[in-house]
Amino acid sequence: MKNGKTFEEFEAVAAKILGAKLSEYDPWIYRYYHSLQSTAGVKQYVRYLEGKLAFAGVDVKDLVVLDAGCGFGLALVLLGILGAREMHGFDLYDNMVNTIKSYEKLLPEHLAKRLEVERADTSNMPYEDGRFDLVTSIEAISHYLDEDAFLREAHRVLKPGGMLLISDGNNERNPSVRRDTMEIWEAFEQGEVGQQVHGHTIEMPFVKKREQLIREQYPKLDDNAVLALARGTSGMTRDEILEHCDTHLATGELPDGVYERGTIPVDPIKGDVIERLFDPYELAKRIERLGFQARVTGYWGGASGKPHLVAANKALSMLGPLAISTAGEFRIAARKL
Repeated sequence: MKNGKTFEEFEAVAAKILGAKLSEYDPWIYRYYHSLQSTAGVKQYVRYLEGKLAFAGVDVKDLVVLDAGCGFGLALVLLGILGAREMHGFDLYDNMVNTIKSYEKLLPEHLAKRLEVERADTSNMPYEDGRFDLVTSIEAISHYLDEDAFLREAHRVLKPGGMLLISDGNNERNPSVRRDTMEIWEAFEQGEVGQQVHGHTIEMPFVKKREQLIREQYPKLDDNAVLALARGTSGMTRDEILEHCDTHLATGELPDGVYERGTIPVDPIKGDVIERLFDPYELAKRIERLGFQARVTGYWGGASGKPHLVAANKALSMLGPLAISTAGEFRIAARKL
């Protein structure tokens, strides 16, 4: 950790935000940041972000930064404590953005005046060309509906020489991650309400969301047609589903997009995906084709500060592709040429 003041300030700010329990908060914030309710957890969170920045070779002091898919925003707050000149973030979910806006008044003035968040889509960022020194995507790219559009937009909004930093736990080269992720996909698409699967709770499977949408929009459709349309529109967003419904009403034709195991599902209402898998080295090549110079590493632990984990992470990271299949998380640092 760079210094004790970083930790102390972040611990105090996080405690104030989480302890306020504002009515405007999305309740998920408490599960999202459950680790920050202990001193050890706060230290680990700080080390974890600092480790990503160290891998990228970035000192954020005086930089203009953007966090794409910023969630509830505490990574942005920490980047501000570390010295970022401006902290910008956006997310697709209103509840997350509204939660950040509600706790802005709790932040020290020197942080609040540098923080700006909004609702936006990663495929169409509302920023001018060359605006940022650093763009981060922290445990977020695996939820983007169109990750290629995000990469193009990241290149556009970065300054020449700016850094794109991606970290994500969906490492396709890791067999256990790949197996668990496919089980998550199947549960989100056609599981049971309340089902628990690898840390996720199924509130409503996507096939049921599509069924509900179709019933609301086409109340005169009979049950058989509704069920067939819901099953046949897997992987589609709201507008695509309604288009198929209109086609069915006009021609009697039913869509054939029935879910197949191993296919990533799409939330028909929110328009995002659940835990997309990535081959880190293939993703790095895609990034480089856009005009970046990229580096890849895995992450095996060490943010807790335990010396043996720190040493093991350093040793494994030196093995590159030979060890990446054992890493739960991958990291990519890509400098815009």
